[in-house]
This record gives sequence, structure tokens and C-alpha cells, in this order.
Amino acid sequence: MATTSTTEPGLSPSDGGKQVRILAWVTAICLLGDSMYYIVLPLYWRQFGLDSLWQVGFLLSINRFVRLPLNPLMGWLYSRISKRAGVMLAVVLACLTTIGYGCLSGFAALLVARALWGAAWSLLRIGGYLTVLETSTGHNRGKLLGSYNGIIAFGSLIGMLAGGLLADAIGARPVALLLGAVSIAGIPYAWKYVPGATGNRDPGASVQGSSAGPGPSGTGGREDQRGAAGAGAPDVPAPNAGSQDAVSAMKADGGSRNAASAAAAPVQYNQGKGSRSRSWTEGLMAMRPSAWLVLASGTGMAIVFYGAYLATLSAVIEAHLPGPNGTITLLGVTLGAASAAGIVQAVRWAWSPYLSPRIGAWSDGPLGRKPLYAASLVVAAAALALLPLKLPFAAWLALLLLAQLANTAIVTLSDALAADEATGPSRVAYMTTYTTVVDVGAAIGPLLGFALLDRIGLVGLYGACAALLLLFAAAWAALFMRVRDRASYRS
Repeated sequence: MATTSTTEPGLSPSDGGKQVRILAWVTAICLLGDSMYYIVLPLYWRQFGLDSLWQVGFLLSINRFVRLPLNPLMGWLYSRISKRAGVMLAVVLACLTTIGYGCLSGFAALLVARALWGAAWSLLRIGGYLTVLETSTGHNRGKLLGSYNGIIAFGSLIGMLAGGLLADAIGARPVALLLGAVSIAGIPYAWKYVPGATGNRDPGASVQGSSAGPGPSGTGGREDQRGAAGAGAPDVPAPNAGSQDAVSAMKADGGSRNAASAAAAPVQYNQGKGSRSRSWTEGLMAMRPSAWLVLASGTGMAIVFYGAYLATLSAVIEAHLPGPNGTITLLGVTLGAASAAGIVQAVRWAWSPYLSPRIGAWSDGPLGRKPLYAASLVVAAAALALLPLKLPFAAWLALLLLAQLANTAIVTLSDALAADEATGPSRVAYMTTYTTVVDVGAAIGPLLGFALLDRIGLVGLYGACAALLLLFAAAWAALFMRVRDRASYRS
């Protein structure tokens, strides 16, 4: 029985994992300047030639808004240039923007730098996703995405700590120049380790009549043998009915005992002269329900965690700190809500390199990702619903850390589910769409969060976030049960 793999020809799985990790470190190096900027600019904005605080907020958000129109452009670009070229361009832009923070002054100049950083991040993120897709299989995709996200989080942690500590010691502008110089180190690594193939190559597209047995993920190889029933925009006609039944049976999360026999029917694609590639719009219309659910969940996750939760975290912490005027004293040092929020975020970034790969590896196991994802959404919903309430400080702090842990799991699993849907010739289009909807959620989340905060308060806002997460948890649980029941019926 043949088993296909999306690992690039000539690369062993360990080589593919090395590529992913090195690209993640390149991305983490590029993130140093951005993470530093989030800490330094609100404190030293006058040193950067700004006139008012609204300019600070605008500069810190414009990079997200420019990514909305840029993501499709970057996806199109990756279908025509190599990932190596795209990532190297991103590293150069990241170096220039970080050095620009130290050299440029005034709102207009810094606005251009932040917009260029938005373009750099789009290139880095989409290039990272595509590298994971081409160097992973259903056996290890969750683990590799967890490693990728965890290493990136470590870069954010170093950038935040270095920015905060060194800015007080040597000044904000010298720190930006220093981190810009450090980010140059990403260029040779991108050149050596990032794959040179263009993004529209599909290593498994030419495999005909092969089938995949049930892998460790319990999905029967669903990620690697989806064909026309797979990613959002398939470019080949659907397989025959018998083969489609086999593929559907193979997709069952939880693993069927007869998945191997169901997979025995070969998957044949008609790629003759009469076949026609579907447009991107037609591909979107042909997406499976699970592919649409991934996009919806990614948007909701970004609205909650990248938007409303992150924007109001300081306010929630201030309301629960035991000291006067929303403070806490640690080791003789009195900290305010902003400092406490920074510490809480630093804790999450610190554990992410260790926990994200393990969470991803668990999702590669027998039950697949859907049950773990639904459970993480339920845990996050419960924690968010209770966080605004008046509770003993120790219990409240445990809830806060639980919410941060669930946040780590949800981000990792959401990316892994998107990668599962993005196999096939349309993986660039699908991952570009996923990246864009996440950016949309991250952009509108703070605006929506503060608008609701004025009307319904913290309890109402966090209750609404919890309800949204529970809605997605129910949808994923229903999808998992339906696919499992279908597989049991066919067996």
C-alpha cells in the first residue's frame, strides 16, 4: 500500500523538521523589532518625534490593517517565486523597518516603516505555513506547527524583554538599531535552509492511484490523500464515486478499524486534456464544511484572543489586583496593571516553545485534532466567563493562567487544522485566505471589544467571548461526531 507524503523530494522527515525550525527562528529574529516597538513606543513616543498618543495607537495597529489587502497579493507572489526569495525579501524588509525605528522620526516616516513591516510579516507567515505544508505529513503536521509557533513566541518574548530593559539603559533608538543589526543574521539562514521551490508546486499532485492507510493521527491519511475532496480550491475533477467513499471513510477522526480496507480503493483523477482548473472563486464555493469552519474559527479566535481579550487584559488585571489602585507588590516592588499584564504575556511566550509542540503532537494522535480543539475552546470559554467575576485572588490567577494555556492550545490547533485543509494544488490560496481572515479578526477585535465594553462592561464582554467560543466548540464537536458516525456506518 503506497502512502504519499507532502515532504519535499529528497528530504527526510527530520530534514523537513529542521527546515521548519530554522524558518521559525528566522521569523523570531525578525519579530524582535516589532515586539520591542510594542513595549518601547508607548513609553518613549516623544523620542520618536510623535505629537500625541493617538499616533502611537495608529502606528501599532496599521501593520495589521495593511495585511488585509496584502495577504492575497503575497499568496499570489508565492505562487510565482520561490519561498526562499519571499522569505529573504521579508527578512530584508524586517531589517530595514527595525533600523528605521532607530533612524526615522515623525509620524509619516514611521507610518511607512510600520506598513513595510506588515508586508514583511505577511511574507514570513505565509512562507512559514507553506514550508510546514511541504515538509510535513498527517503524522507530524501538528507537532511541526506547534514547534513553529512556539519558537516564534520565544522571539516575541526576547524582543519584549530586551526592548524594555535596554531602552531604560541605553535609550529607545539605540535598542532599535541594535535589534535591526541582529535581524540581519536571518538572511544567511533563509538562503541556506528555506526551500527554493515555488509555492504552486504540489509534491503529491502527480501521484495517481495511490492510497493512504490510517496514520497515527487517526485520520486515515486524510491530510495527504484528500485530492478533489480536500482543500478549498481543488484544481482537478472529483474522483469516481467509489473512490470518494473510500476517501470519506479515510477522513474519519477517531480512526476506523476498517479504514485500511476502505482506503484500498485507489483514488484516480482524470487529468486529461479536457480537465479544467477551477478559479479561486469556484474553489471557495467547492470547499468542504470543515474548510469553511476552519476559516470561521480562525476569525473568531482572532477576534477573541488577538483582539478583545488582549486589548482588555490590562483592565481585567487592574480590577483584580489586591493592592491599592490596582497594584501588586512582588519582592518589594510595586507593579501596576500594565506591568502585570506584560509579565502574564511573558509567561505565555516563555512556555509556548515547550507546550506548543507537545499540543501539536497530541493532536497528531489517535483522536485527531477536532476533539482536542473543541475541548480547548470549552476550557477557554469557561475561563473567560469567570475572569471578570470577583473571586479570591489565588483562584482568579489560576483562571488567568488557564486562559493563557487554552489560548496557546487554540492558536496551535487552529493553524494545524488550517494546514490539514490546505493540501493539494490550492494550498497557497487556502492558507492566504486563512491568514487574511485571522488578520481581519485581529484588526476588528479591539474595536469591537471596546465598543461592547462601553455598553455591557467587562462581564458582558467576556461572556460574549465565551459564548462565541462555545458556539465553535459545539460546531467542531458536531462535525467530529458526524464524520465518526459516517465512518462507523460504512464499516
